[in-house]
Amino acid sequence: STVVVDTTKAQRQQECFEDWPYRGKMVKSKRPKSSTSDTTDVLAGMPIASALQNNDTAVLASSIESALAGNDAIVSDIIIEKTSGEAFTGGRSTPVYHVTCLVQRPGMKLPRRRNFVAKLVVMEGDEADAKVGRRRESYAVERRFYDAAAPRLRDGPANLTVPRLLASDRDGSRPWPAVCFLMNDLRAHGFPRHPDFLSVEDVARALRWLAAFHANFFGDAQSEDWRRDLWGRGGFWTGGKDCDGNGIAAQWTQTVRWMQSSHPEWASTSIKNMGQRIQVAAGPVTNFLFGESKGSRGTLIHGDYKAANLFFSNVNVGCNGNGEDSGDGTASVAAVDFQFSGAGLGAEDVAYLLFPDARGHYFDHEEMLLKVYHDEFISCLINQRKGGPSSLSFATFNSFYKLSQLDFTRHLLGKGWVGSTIGDARLVSALNETLRSIDNGDTLGGEGDYMEGIGKMIRVEGQ
Repeated sequence: STVVVDTTKAQRQQECFEDWPYRGKMVKSKRPKSSTSDTTDVLAGMPIASALQNNDTAVLASSIESALAGNDAIVSDIIIEKTSGEAFTGGRSTPVYHVTCLVQRPGMKLPRRRNFVAKLVVMEGDEADAKVGRRRESYAVERRFYDAAAPRLRDGPANLTVPRLLASDRDGSRPWPAVCFLMNDLRAHGFPRHPDFLSVEDVARALRWLAAFHANFFGDAQSEDWRRDLWGRGGFWTGGKDCDGNGIAAQWTQTVRWMQSSHPEWASTSIKNMGQRIQVAAGPVTNFLFGESKGSRGTLIHGDYKAANLFFSNVNVGCNGNGEDSGDGTASVAAVDFQFSGAGLGAEDVAYLLFPDARGHYFDHEEMLLKVYHDEFISCLINQRKGGPSSLSFATFNSFYKLSQLDFTRHLLGKGWVGSTIGDARLVSALNETLRSIDNGDTLGGEGDYMEGIGKMIRVEGQ
């Protein structure tokens, strides 16, 4: 069971920066540095976090001994290393602490070397600030994920690898100003590879893992614990967790100018007015996806499924040209960071994973990769006796995928995104086709018209 360390009420400080999970081109404000005294106040009553900050190996050893099953372990020779965070386009991921130690138990001739990861995040600021509140709530959601969903992944038919939460300084009962999770280190449990950009073969494996993850929760009733305890709308870009979309049309003009300069062959009239069309369609598309997420085709989504949150084994499970694995693809992947897990459509995680960024795109392999995901998803449903091909046809899944691309682009435009790569140009072309299938190249009258257009798009895809 997970150890929750006793806590005291922490002092709130000012925080004016929120990490943004996307890896694309973006201008960010700078984070003001907190003083040592401020951080110490926030970490009051958090023994694991304080031990990490102060390199107090004695206190950390005691916490690890309490967290390990049986409570008869003796921990020694602790080494604490703080990472600088994984580098990615536009910034770095949250730094973590790598902890190694020797663990001796009764009956063991020699102690065993153990490896742990500690995730410590400090979020000073006024809880009344919506941005601060959302960020804090995201870590409360991750803490609850390890109780409400993780056991089903590890112990159920999916048998998927996620971190095992051993101890935490805070529970998930409220949005705390600081959190600290102590977990097993996946790198020492068969997943040492952590690429910053995924090859096509890695993406295929990641999609198989994702399909099994989605199938495990597919069609769950509204009474399931995870639907109550996690985000009612999964994904960091959804459900009011993101920006105001009123400036989308104005922001789009920069992408149009770039397209006219770099790819004039694609800068058609319909692309020039896409900003206004996306802005008007944004609400109906978001509402449609939300409605579907609550229905029989809804599931639990990861909400931030990207290379930075994936680890791979070194087992040679290569893919051939058809995306077929020579080994067990789901067993070669592990996923981390479930801050934005909650209700959604599987296609939303897929669209985010395949979304182009500054380092590349997957459009040349898109159809194959979508089929890899869908084939694995249907196979998992059959194996779990939860459904079959008619539960979610490939055509319907493909329509959800296209709508999810559109919804995520809406989010990016609200954040200041501007097209800048060949992958972005191909994305714009694909989005235009999706929009045209809904609005025939021009804005529609109201939400009812868009819902009718979306329904028509899905019917046409299925023919």
